[in-house]
Amino acid sequence: MESWGKLRFGAAGATALVVCICLWNAWICDDAFVTFRVADNVLNGFGPRWNVDERVQAYSNPLWLLLFLPAYAVVGSPYAAAIILAVLCTTAALLLLARGASSSQLATLGMAVCMTSKAFIDYSTSGLENPVSYALLAALAGCIGSYPASDGRPHLLLFVIALICGLLALNRLDGVILALPTLLWAASRVRSVSSAIAITSGLIPLIAWLVFGTVYYGFPFPNTAYAKLDNGWPSIDLFQQGLRYLFDSLTRDPVTLSTVAFATWTAFLKPSLLRVLFVAGVALHLVYVVKIGGDFMSGRFLTAPFFASLLALIAEQQSPAPQRIVAPSLARDGRTILLGLFVLGVINPSNPVINQPWWRSAQTPFDFSAIGSAGICDERAFYYPSCGLAPLLFCSSVPKNPLIQRGEDLRAQAQSKPGPQDDRIARAYCGEVCIGYAGFYAGPQVHVFDPMALSDAFLARLPPKAPRQRIGHIERMIPAEYIHARITNRNQFTDRNTARLYDDIMVITTGRLFSADRWRAIVRLNRGETERF
Repeated sequence: MESWGKLRFGAAGATALVVCICLWNAWICDDAFVTFRVADNVLNGFGPRWNVDERVQAYSNPLWLLLFLPAYAVVGSPYAAAIILAVLCTTAALLLLARGASSSQLATLGMAVCMTSKAFIDYSTSGLENPVSYALLAALAGCIGSYPASDGRPHLLLFVIALICGLLALNRLDGVILALPTLLWAASRVRSVSSAIAITSGLIPLIAWLVFGTVYYGFPFPNTAYAKLDNGWPSIDLFQQGLRYLFDSLTRDPVTLSTVAFATWTAFLKPSLLRVLFVAGVALHLVYVVKIGGDFMSGRFLTAPFFASLLALIAEQQSPAPQRIVAPSLARDGRTILLGLFVLGVINPSNPVINQPWWRSAQTPFDFSAIGSAGICDERAFYYPSCGLAPLLFCSSVPKNPLIQRGEDLRAQAQSKPGPQDDRIARAYCGEVCIGYAGFYAGPQVHVFDPMALSDAFLARLPPKAPRQRIGHIERMIPAEYIHARITNRNQFTDRNTARLYDDIMVITTGRLFSADRWRAIVRLNRGETERF
């Protein structure tokens, strides 16, 4: 590995170029405003809630929320704070990637691959948690690369490795899948009580959050997990949809999965500790993605596997075991692989380097042509006309986002409601798309009934409205008794099981934190004792 002094100038220039491309493509997606609304409620003294009158974990990225809060408090604009924080995290990840490269040429080519990966660039901003995962993966690669060849007493390093793995899961809970091989390897390094304590201590932030989630929200996992994973799809259909998700990525963005494939090939032909651990984590993550049917956002769940694969490709380590076979020249020469990936990205007409300014003449806020036949959407293209950074900076007029207008209308209705302001909680049904932009701009005085149940613990436990709905958009049928019960605070459900479920959810999300009734309800629901439909 070359010294940082030899790498710093080339790495700085390449990093600056990638960051410029990230800013050229910068945008904020609808889903990001779920976390923004929670952050806004925290800063206004309501606590980490989405609807201020109930405790529900509507967000799936606690670490990103914790990092976003001070940025939002200082900057004042959630849009600007999210882009600034994302660019800082992406920059740190890229510098660490360059630091871990075995040569300056590999570092430069690694940057070139990053700038042509559509998924990587798209979600280097977007307002979601992906950039934090990039930085954590790069830090984890550095720790694994510096692990001593002999066992010795590397307690501090084992602690840091476990800490980063735990933070990956805290940033997004399914990040634990990507980190699992590394965690298991770290556990296998335990040779004494001290090393066991070091690894356990590193996981304390993750464990503490799961305990907090159970105490405050009533459940250890985000409400989004209950709402999305119970989606009414047969397992075989989910598997097929997951394969469609991978195929969609290959057609829109051939660099991302090709990088994963080459990293897997290289790990088999020329294994090293980092390559084996990261490629194994990537393989598990892809199996998970296929099993859950992928996502409606093209490439979103593939950015972390891409970056982990790139880290494995450019790092040079001693092999933990003798090579099994003599690698072909393409596998031996990482520069050839990376150069080929770069060329593949350049010839892709959708590559982010170009980002043709079609948005200058955009007349509508959304580009519906970005939605594919399988319900998988190029989210950046869809929202870019009305929320992209370049249109906002360089266009004299930007199409008005109707979701923002819907939220502002709801806010106006709530403000016009008579009575003391602290007691005014207007309740509104926003329709199919309400939890993102509309929910944020509605403000804390509006309780929004979300038919997709991402922010509603009761609806998340009801069956889907229809089978085989779009992945990530699993709408529930909102019972008329539910809206009436929330407005009047009276349970009038005619079905006994539904009435009991409603009572348990209400005491968990609105009752006193440490009441005996609440904790009995928490135990019942987490053990699955409350019957459903």
